[in-house]
Amino acid sequence: MTEREYRAINRLSYSSLKDFIEDRWKYYEKHELRIRKVEEQTYDMTFGTLVETKLWTPDVYHELFKEATNNKPKGQMGEVIEKLYNYTIAALSPEGVVTRDFTELLADAFNAVAFNSKGIREKLKKTSYETVLMEFEGSEQERYYKEMLANSDKYLVGPTDLKYADNCIAQLQKHWKTSNIVCRKSNERYNIHYQLVVLYEYLGIKMKSKLDMVSVDHDLKIIEIFDLKVTFDVELFNFSYRKFRYYIQAFLYYMAIRQWAKENGYGNYRIIPMRFIVAHSKAQIAPLIFRIGKGNMINARDGFADGNKWYMGVNEAISALKWHRDSEIWDISMRNFENKGDCTIKIYADDSGEINKHNVVSGAGVEY
Repeated sequence: MTEREYRAINRLSYSSLKDFIEDRWKYYEKHELRIRKVEEQTYDMTFGTLVETKLWTPDVYHELFKEATNNKPKGQMGEVIEKLYNYTIAALSPEGVVTRDFTELLADAFNAVAFNSKGIREKLKKTSYETVLMEFEGSEQERYYKEMLANSDKYLVGPTDLKYADNCIAQLQKHWKTSNIVCRKSNERYNIHYQLVVLYEYLGIKMKSKLDMVSVDHDLKIIEIFDLKVTFDVELFNFSYRKFRYYIQAFLYYMAIRQWAKENGYGNYRIIPMRFIVAHSKAQIAPLIFRIGKGNMINARDGFADGNKWYMGVNEAISALKWHRDSEIWDISMRNFENKGDCTIKIYADDSGEINKHNVVSGAGVEY
């Protein structure tokens, strides 16, 4: 199944459930109304897909990637080009005509990189928009941008990207921690599946999952699930696990394989929860394996707190999603609707964890 065919399947996935948790209205427009949205593809996402494709499914490489004649501009200017491309694609009419002036697009891209959400300038402090605009014509930035537009149906990768990807793959294939996994092949003992698509149901919702690697061990009667992540912060993956809600992915993939195993005659095999293979983008840090345990699976199913932040679990998210679909109400959360719009301000503690017992505000006593 091609990537385009998989995306066309109208079922809930890890990424769409993640969208729902993070922004209910954007999820509604994109996945329920199916309004065409520009998929912002960051360099890290593209590079990770490049590594796993060349490592495990090289036969589809040319279907997904186009090799650029120029390298992507480095650093913050590379970020500007990414934004400029995304804004340009968003401005295309159905006939393929750009409906916005280029100077406006470039200004939006520059500002999106230079300023944070509070309007504070954090990047490109020594470069002005006027300088970027003046120097753009004939630059490496313009050449790469034009190549991106000419190949908008594929990921564009430069010579340096390919070099780093090959280095990353070589490290994974040779390192003592990962070689026996990534080099595993189908034989009498193993059945290995790469980019395995599974269609299944969970809590009455039709789901789909596409798993990087599934290993069926007939000797030990176990099924192992692996997902490859490529990052600059290998040893900080616990943070990424929460930030990108990979716990949702781990739980759904486990449930997918439970159904897949029953359908394929492996109902008596033990399923090992997901293991993340985390590799360094430049192969400078050793790859690590991050395991998912029983407690992690319970967290993923029921949700968990980390400090003052609540991470919604799969069951709560699906229950809320079903309510929104059934009620056709999307402008208020299920909980706030059930509370009839009445909300309570939480009680805050001081640094010691104690509630401030001072009961005087502006000289007046506070009594309840």
